[in-house]
Amino acid sequence: MTELLTVIIAEKNILAGFERFRIFLEPLLRERGVAVCEWNAEAESIAEMTPSLPEAVATEEDWRAIIVCGGGRRRKNPFDYTGYHERCGEKPPQTWEEIAARREKRFACYENAVHNPLWKLASALCGTGAFQPSLEEGKFDAVAMGETHTGELMLSKFLETADAAEAVRLLSGADGEKLPAFLKEAEPSALARMMKRRDAKGIFGLLGQEHLLRFLRMFGNADPRVTDPEYTEYILENTKKNRVIASVAPDFDYRGVLPSEVLCVALRTYDGNGAEPKINWGSFTENDYSRFSEFNLYPDKLKFMAFDVRDDAHNKFDYDLLRFLGFVLILANNEIPAGAMSKNRLYLARCENDNDALSALLTAYDTKLQKTAIHLTELREEALLSDQKPYGDASFMKKAESPVVIPLLTDKTVEVNALKLSYRQIGLSRDCPLDENAFLSEQYAELKKNFRRYLKQPRRALAGAVEELRRQHTVTDKELHYLSAFQLDDVTERINGAEQRIAAAQTSNIYDTEKYDETMEREKHALQKYIAERMTKRTAIAAGAAALLAYFLGFVPLLITSANTAGSFVFSVLFTAAACGLLALCGLGGLFWLRRGLIARFKKFNEAMAAMVSELTNSIHGFSKYLTHVCAFMRGYSVLNQMNELDKPGAADGKLYHKHMQDIQKTREQFKILFSDIALPSDTDFSHINIYDFDFLQAVDYTYDVPFEEVRNNKIEFMREGNFVKSPVSFVKAITLKREELYDV
Repeated sequence: MTELLTVIIAEKNILAGFERFRIFLEPLLRERGVAVCEWNAEAESIAEMTPSLPEAVATEEDWRAIIVCGGGRRRKNPFDYTGYHERCGEKPPQTWEEIAARREKRFACYENAVHNPLWKLASALCGTGAFQPSLEEGKFDAVAMGETHTGELMLSKFLETADAAEAVRLLSGADGEKLPAFLKEAEPSALARMMKRRDAKGIFGLLGQEHLLRFLRMFGNADPRVTDPEYTEYILENTKKNRVIASVAPDFDYRGVLPSEVLCVALRTYDGNGAEPKINWGSFTENDYSRFSEFNLYPDKLKFMAFDVRDDAHNKFDYDLLRFLGFVLILANNEIPAGAMSKNRLYLARCENDNDALSALLTAYDTKLQKTAIHLTELREEALLSDQKPYGDASFMKKAESPVVIPLLTDKTVEVNALKLSYRQIGLSRDCPLDENAFLSEQYAELKKNFRRYLKQPRRALAGAVEELRRQHTVTDKELHYLSAFQLDDVTERINGAEQRIAAAQTSNIYDTEKYDETMEREKHALQKYIAERMTKRTAIAAGAAALLAYFLGFVPLLITSANTAGSFVFSVLFTAAACGLLALCGLGGLFWLRRGLIARFKKFNEAMAAMVSELTNSIHGFSKYLTHVCAFMRGYSVLNQMNELDKPGAADGKLYHKHMQDIQKTREQFKILFSDIALPSDTDFSHINIYDFDFLQAVDYTYDVPFEEVRNNKIEFMREGNFVKSPVSFVKAITLKREELYDV
């Protein structure tokens, strides 16, 4: 038994399994020193990924973590997120091109690894130390972009050493017979001059890729930084790892106390029967083991375990999941034996049950449920045989038939007068005394806003009326007496009448705002068209003046001919003035007539608005009548329903008993499906088992716990032969661990 707090970090569906199978895991869940934390695998920061973790370990100086993984279940190694493999025993790359091609694949693998949710969580819990040794950023970028060759890096390192001077002396010497043929071909004197200048690029071009490595091994004095390309690639890969980790590490920097141990446990549905014969028959060493941990950038602190379960669609999956959850809880309560697991290796864990002990427990459980169901059957029969109550009188009938009016009350936030256009300020021309287009637009915008507010009133009134209907639609009197047969007929007749009135009720759609908008826009456009046809002040004056002038010119001949005599001329002047005045009055009358036409258009718009308001008002009254009839209909049926139940005084209690009987039956069916492989003996004596002591007259969904007996000094084999730990349950016999032989062949 471990004294450290163990935090189980799992996704929501796994944690739901603990709750779902709680009754079977109760003794294990009661153990102290275990906390659970939800893992949001899709999150992009440790704070969002495990929001409850800081609180769970806030007071702990040391703790351990168990990460439960659900992804990659169909792979033999569910932790191999990248899926990148290099065949064991295969010769390393022989040419510079092969080295570069392998490097490119590995770099792509590392870039993929940091997207693994498990890596993100593990890096937060284990820390992300830098890989050493690494290369300067500038040199790494030059290699990654193809500007520099790996051989040039090795050559540059060689030129920084003292051995370069000896190489210059030898190459500059007269005794050329000691030099290999490839150096003679490369002109030793030219090579020596380049080495003095430390011209790595020139030397690389002179020797070429073919002879460069032979040259370095000849003069490099066995320094791996100079003579071994694999070591140089190792440095390049370390630099790449540091770079990709740094790109995401800030978001997964956990500030709290890190766990001393991190165990990764995964569900697995891999079926490897008949697969990988090379592994089954091959001979391998530890160096040949899969490098999945390296290629997935997992910290060395992690330890990996897989637990085999059947596919989700299999009818035994739930049983396998229950075994897995039990294994996780036992693992959380006990320390891993020293030496039982190695880093960077995958192990297969199994939970072996004691079927005899499990069978006895399940039989006791079934017996307890069955006895309780029998007891409920007896209680139900007693309730249904209880004495009946006497019939009621007319006072109850009056209460049962009293109508309930469901009103639709509006809040009157918008007065009807605010839904009209004013036309008192309209003048004789389109722009005098005000601009009629602007006048109309301003009023229309305010009216439309008011109408929108007004439209909310019927809808809100209807919603309030529906709530009132819900409160009034039943007759709830716990002291109701029975109706006589004649009273029952009266209630039924009232229900039928209410049903007919419901069918005849007329309502309209108060939510069809488009219809009202179309009407308003149509009337507005008619107003705008009429206004557009009216003259402006300037046009009216100009037209009037022109008409008067033309009319006056028609009288000029008369004035000229009558100018001989004073009397005739005066008469002609008066006649002309009277005629022009009459024409002016006619023009002014025309302007008043056009104004009257515009006012008529305004009135027509207001009449359309009044019609819509009237329609909404009628709709409110219609809905009120409709809901009132519905309420009467529902209240009548509530009376009849209560009377039907009261035909058997114990019906209410009987229903509750029946409900709990169904719950028990469902529980029995579920656990028998779950443990269908476990035989339940029928000859075991369980006379000492009592029924569940619940208040079955309450409409509560009770949890029927498994009758676990207190287990003392029960020990099970744990992880390795000869290692035993205490277990609070007797049906688990052993937790075994076996290393999976993973070799990339």
